[in-house]
This record gives sequence, structure tokens and C-alpha cells, in this order.
Amino acid sequence: IIKDISSDTIMVQIMQNPHELGKYHPISHGIAGDLEKNVSLLIKQLRLTISEKSTKEIQQRIKSISSLTNKRCLHIQEELGKPEHSDKYIYPKQIIKSMIETLPKDAVFIDEAQSFSWFLKRYFPFTTNHIAYGTNASHIGWGMPFAAGAASHHNNKKLVCIVSDSAFLMGSQTLGTIAKYRLPVLVIVINNGGFSSLKIEFGNYGKIDDEQTINELNFNDKQFNYS
Repeated sequence: IIKDISSDTIMVQIMQNPHELGKYHPISHGIAGDLEKNVSLLIKQLRLTISEKSTKEIQQRIKSISSLTNKRCLHIQEELGKPEHSDKYIYPKQIIKSMIETLPKDAVFIDEAQSFSWFLKRYFPFTTNHIAYGTNASHIGWGMPFAAGAASHHNNKKLVCIVSDSAFLMGSQTLGTIAKYRLPVLVIVINNGGFSSLKIEFGNYGKIDDEQTINELNFNDKQFNYS
């Protein structure tokens, strides 16, 4: 996305951590502070300075985006409506469909299912009432402890923690905390074949294929030495 932006575009980045400003791409202005508050202030300032012509162009663009969004939602509903059945597997879209039908409209999501995450972001109809937490990196084991802690902040809301099988193994002790304090946390464990994200990562080094398992990898090999 950054590559498609013209060189004369003014880039404003807002981050709570000032050390992250301009870290991954060049910016025109950096603001260290709360995202929601600063965006609100910027919008107020823009409304004072923007011309009537620009206002009409923005309104037209919003209508266009809204139209495209509605078309995408209809397309996604059609995809979810297509039957998928197997006596052996539960398909990702089946899980999404069940989540849509059963979860409250203001649920808080904690997404730590690496292989399932793409389906969640594509097919689940997130609204302004939803809150979602996730990560761009391949951290494992943070989801369930995070959900337990977030339960104290999001009062009276259902927390839905979606974890992969390997992430569940690394954070399963948190179930004791959830049960002890009767926290409103629903844990959905996705069986994605066991450490599939690691298999994919190691596959990039030419050391694993579909017929191999993690146990066959030689971690003493020099190309796995990240020190």
C-alpha cells in the first residue's frame, strides 16, 4: 500500500510509542500520543480549513467506499452460504458462520490463530461495536493470558479468544485463572495441523515439505542459527 502512495503525499503517523514513529516508512509528521484523541483533533481542524469543493469530493468518496463495502458484504454472505461438508474436517468458513450466528454483537475478539486469522478478517462482519486485538508477528501463547487480563477492562462483554492448537498448549494454564475468577472468556481452539505457521516458516528454508513433520527438522543445522 505504501508503494502506491505518491511522493508528494503528506504522511502523518500517530503512535503511543514515539520510538515507532517513522520506523518502517518515511513520514511527514509524527505525533506521539493517544490515537483516538489525536485523530479526533485532526478531524476538527480539517473541517475548519477544508474547502466546500473538497468537502463534496470527500462525501462522494465516502458514498463510493460505502457502496463497495456493501457489495463486498453481499459477496461474503454468498460465500458463507455455499455448503461445505466433510466427515473429517470442520472448514474455516463453517466456524465463521457459527460465530456470526451465536456470538453477541459487541463481542471482544483476541485473535491468536495464525492460520485461521485470514479467514476471520475476511469473512467475519466486524462492526463499530466490536473490538479486536491481534498481532502482526508470530508470537505464540499470548492470547489466553491477554484475554484474562482484558476481561477486567471490558466489563459485561463476552471475550472471544481464538487460538491455534500450539498457542493453546502454551497458554492453557490460563484456563485455571479464567475458571477461578469466572471470567466471561470463550476460548475457540483451531486445529490447524500443529505448528503449521512454523512448518510454513521452515519451508521457506527448503527444509520441509508436506510429507515431513517438525520432528524431522535438524535444529542444529547452521541455517537455523539465528544468533
